[in-house]
Amino acid sequence: IHAFLCLFRSFEQFKNLRRLYLDFDGNSTNLIDGALHSILKTRIHTLSIKCKNVRSLFEFNCVILALLTLTRIRRFYLSVDIQPVFSSISSLNIIKLQYLTIEGRGCTWNNIQHIFKCAQNLIYLNVRIIGESSNLNETINDKQYNYQLLNKLHTLIFQFIDNYNSITFDRLQFYFNIMPNLYQLEITDTTSQYRSIDNWKILFQTSLPLLKKFIFKIGRLFLSHENIADILSSLEDQFWIEKIYYEIYFITHIITDDYNLILYYYPIDARLNRNSYDKKDENNLEIWSIRRHTNKESYSQIDSIIHLYNSGKSCLLPIKHYFNNVKHLEVDHLNSSSFQWMIKHIDLSTITELIITNSDHDLHIIRLLIESTVCTNSLKIHYKQLVKLQQILPTKNKSLKRLDISIIRHSFEKKDIRIIANLFPSTEHLKINSTKLDYLPILAIYSVYLRSLTFKFFYFSKSFIRNFPK
Repeated sequence: IHAFLCLFRSFEQFKNLRRLYLDFDGNSTNLIDGALHSILKTRIHTLSIKCKNVRSLFEFNCVILALLTLTRIRRFYLSVDIQPVFSSISSLNIIKLQYLTIEGRGCTWNNIQHIFKCAQNLIYLNVRIIGESSNLNETINDKQYNYQLLNKLHTLIFQFIDNYNSITFDRLQFYFNIMPNLYQLEITDTTSQYRSIDNWKILFQTSLPLLKKFIFKIGRLFLSHENIADILSSLEDQFWIEKIYYEIYFITHIITDDYNLILYYYPIDARLNRNSYDKKDENNLEIWSIRRHTNKESYSQIDSIIHLYNSGKSCLLPIKHYFNNVKHLEVDHLNSSSFQWMIKHIDLSTITELIITNSDHDLHIIRLLIESTVCTNSLKIHYKQLVKLQQILPTKNKSLKRLDISIIRHSFEKKDIRIIANLFPSTEHLKINSTKLDYLPILAIYSVYLRSLTFKFFYFSKSFIRNFPK
């Protein structure tokens, strides 16, 4: 982004610009403050800002607040590693804002209250919620404001991450009552504070009459076996059996250094036979289910899972679960049994990224898996497996654009380059793990579509740089 801003210091010169997506590191450029200020002079209606190391940008929060005063902003996405302090402006001019997403570090419940107060035209709200700073107190009383109904709010997504004990279920219910037309509700409850299934049942029976879809993710690490048994028992109620568009999961989560939230799902299906939850192997995805009531469906389609890890060492998933929307598939210790399960229970035609991490696979099974994932454009695999595959793959794969063979160190000579070009002639992005780079110029001959090369090396010297091919 620094190179771009050196050429274009201001977005004001782009007269027809209406949508702007910024993804940058605050430490990578000293020109971003001016560029952000220039957005105030544009006619942008859709703005997305994703940034890390924001603390180095002194005026960043002030600029964000100023941007939110623009009445023409309709869609706003923010993911940064600081807390935006919306409450520092007593009355944000976001009356026309329709779609708002705040991820990254997230924001506090005080911020949410100000958003509810000022953004009555919201259609979609997706917010990550964290506790207040230790030197701040939540002084706002939920009922001190005369909140207007959020009649247009269609989708609400709350991700409760940490230290949100003061946000009781009763407080949540107060705000749900000003959303009479809510159609979809998604709650991520990492500490399982809202795990009472009966409370949710009462809420849905008394409020949110138009709610069609409910996704509830309950933090698994804070649940005892007794808690899980209580939840499964509550789900035996006919109310939940009939809610075919209600999805409930146990989850574990990781927050990365740049505040990305990674969730691991353990689905609960209220329509299938109960499994013994205390006899789980180290399975990649556990299914928790309860006794089947009168229900004609004999299977469950899990459409919300797009990342799936499958290990041939683990016990297979229950045979009545099907994954129809997986985009990223990682396999480990692939064998005939696990492959047969995959072709039956995963729609392999939707896979775009395939990762084969362990090296002791049956080569014939690897070939079948690669041939079955016909839409894959990204592959990560051990290079020695790739060498063997050249002998048994019947045709060239011209759809693959990204190839990663960097799992372990490997040779990278002329014959290796030929193998890559022969198997995947349309490769645009290649990642290798080799310190011998003398043959790099040959890539331009054999891999004519190559646009980027990523490689690892563990040491270098001035002589290495001088001798490096131009």
